[in-house]
Amino acid sequence: MLTILRNSRPRLSRVSFVVSRFNSTEQIDDDNENSITNRREWLCFNKPTDESRSFTISSYNLLSRHYMWSQVYDYLPAKSIDWDNRFELINKNMKDLAEISDIMCFQEMEYKVYNDYWKDYLLERNFTSQIKMKRSPNYWTKNPTMMDGVSIFVNQDKFKVINYEKIDYADNIFNNPMLFEQTEDLKNRLCNRNTVAVVVTLQHLITKELIFLSNTHLYWSPKHPDVKLLQTYALTKAIKNSIQRYYKIDSDLEMNEFLIKNNVNIFMVGDFNSVPDSLVYKFLTKGEIDLSNEPEFNQDYGKTIPKTILKNDLGEFNSPYRSPFESHLFDKTTYTRNFKQIIDYIWFNKSNKNLKLISALGDLDKSYLDRYLGFPNEEFPKNELAGFIKHEEQEYDFTTQTQTPSPSPPRKKVKMEVKIEESDLLNDSNVKIKRKVKQKQKQKPKQQVNLPTTVPDTFWKVYPLIKKMRSNIISPVDTMGCATSTTQITGLTKGVNYRFQTLISLMMSSQTKDEVNHATLLKLHEFCQNELGFTNDGLCIDAILKINDLDLDNVIKSVGFHNRKTQYIKKAAIMLKEKFNSDIPKDINSIMELPGVGPKMGYLLLQIAWGITTGIGVDVHVDRICRMFKWVRGPGGGGPEYTRKCLESMFSKPEDKYLWNELNPVLVGFGQVVCTPVRPRCDLCLVSRTGLCPGVDKPLVRKSDSDRLKGVSDWWCIGKSRGDLNLLVKDIEDLY
Repeated sequence: MLTILRNSRPRLSRVSFVVSRFNSTEQIDDDNENSITNRREWLCFNKPTDESRSFTISSYNLLSRHYMWSQVYDYLPAKSIDWDNRFELINKNMKDLAEISDIMCFQEMEYKVYNDYWKDYLLERNFTSQIKMKRSPNYWTKNPTMMDGVSIFVNQDKFKVINYEKIDYADNIFNNPMLFEQTEDLKNRLCNRNTVAVVVTLQHLITKELIFLSNTHLYWSPKHPDVKLLQTYALTKAIKNSIQRYYKIDSDLEMNEFLIKNNVNIFMVGDFNSVPDSLVYKFLTKGEIDLSNEPEFNQDYGKTIPKTILKNDLGEFNSPYRSPFESHLFDKTTYTRNFKQIIDYIWFNKSNKNLKLISALGDLDKSYLDRYLGFPNEEFPKNELAGFIKHEEQEYDFTTQTQTPSPSPPRKKVKMEVKIEESDLLNDSNVKIKRKVKQKQKQKPKQQVNLPTTVPDTFWKVYPLIKKMRSNIISPVDTMGCATSTTQITGLTKGVNYRFQTLISLMMSSQTKDEVNHATLLKLHEFCQNELGFTNDGLCIDAILKINDLDLDNVIKSVGFHNRKTQYIKKAAIMLKEKFNSDIPKDINSIMELPGVGPKMGYLLLQIAWGITTGIGVDVHVDRICRMFKWVRGPGGGGPEYTRKCLESMFSKPEDKYLWNELNPVLVGFGQVVCTPVRPRCDLCLVSRTGLCPGVDKPLVRKSDSDRLKGVSDWWCIGKSRGDLNLLVKDIEDLY
């Protein structure tokens, strides 16, 4: 949703979009520290029917360091502009995006950083990628590889890459006299721009449907709306050519009929530098634009550009941001002091009736935005938000589809990302299109690895130090976590209501900080007492069965995904009443039958409610810390569930079983207060000075040590923290 910027300044906004992976039957045992989804609400548009047919798309402008000019962002503190600080936050964003995205589109990604780091980092997570770097402008004096561009990362577990096409609008399109008449206006306004795009053709491994997707970053200047419009027009032509080449469609008339009669998946993603009343926006949403009525378009571009109606050969497009879902209006994707607008989009073609939008990632909480003049800040390393949408391809009867030309083999001059066999290509006249090759593609030998049976030596060196620190830390999980919250609020330590309240606390905890979850549980308990008449019991099964959905949703609206959790809580209460005699079952399989309850919640519920330990509760803090110290290795996308299995295998001996109860609270509290995902307090960590931590912030440790030796009294300044760190100071003092 990028659009025209103000005051002829360089791009002031950066926003991203991402597709949500959530559906009504999916577990919500999610990362409550996800830097992409944190503080933002999911907008749900349709109910998913088959998760295997769904896919997610994200778009993210990284705000290259070369455009982070202090004179433009003079309202920001130095640390928000500093590249090293922003790079740390961007790395966190990249990791979190990879966890929830199938297709990731980035703008302003520097080629050197891509080639040296992100390309291989995401390839380990099974994302293949391509980048198109901009041409260096005449004033550029830095290494050419530091120039930025646009890139696309594709999850190979979900898609097969058929073809990539890299586009430089000037070199590949506007400088071609066969495509555009070389007028003075064209040469002066379009042929000297270094704007780029990437067009990719993908095949969904389950549905076998093709997806034609582009990622671009249009020219920024508000004085050149015509340039942005013609760049968009040229991009639609490039996508159209990809479709024609693949299906061997020769004429424009045949192509138009093909798009009308067939469900072709087309996505246009990126930073369009165009607000919702711009020429680009009108062109894409209406499928055409009358140039004679647009005073901004008054240049001479020759006979190849019509003077009146400029048509989009791909038809009309929608975007979940701003249009067409006015009831879920997403007001801004860019936040700076002087510019707050929508300029980044994920467009999809209206003509495809098989494509169903499931959900999108919405805006930030207004109360949070009101605290800042603009971005970046300590949480958001760019001046735009990440966008995210999720689609699902519905079942389609190909026997009723119009006969279409057979797909052509890939052209030899195009570098192929994967080897394509003729039998693998989509052929709408071939019944084999329905053949199930998922089983073959789905085989993931990397996930069939043998679980470790021995404990790494570093564990016994590091873990005692973490335990020592935890004994001197009061963290949110200690006073407001799910294991203590119920007792703190109701005074209960056992019984049916205690167990049910613990379940509700756990169900609300995903994507929610302990402090917020605790306050919400208290609010719900008091509502049940005061408004529903359950004076003695407060929050109990009967109270949840009595409360209506709207009231429940309103009471718990502070927690993440409150709409979805409202439904899960109601359904869980009904299931417990009808199937489990109104009590929490005592086995993990029965507990995981409850909607919204995954392994982490299930094992913690057994431990807290019944004192039964059959598994280790692994959340994102435990997973992150275990991987950072390399106690757990293996698939990068294995996540908490893979880590749980590894830990249980490593600590399977009777003498180690005590860790099954201990690991979660110890590591979670450590991760909440000391080893935080962003800006960890390495200066107060006992492990940071042992040489055993791969993720230590060495400059921070050196500075704190230097200040201490100089006698600076506030060298250990605690600053903002979620817990009490003061007792750690003595441990650090003892080192000197």
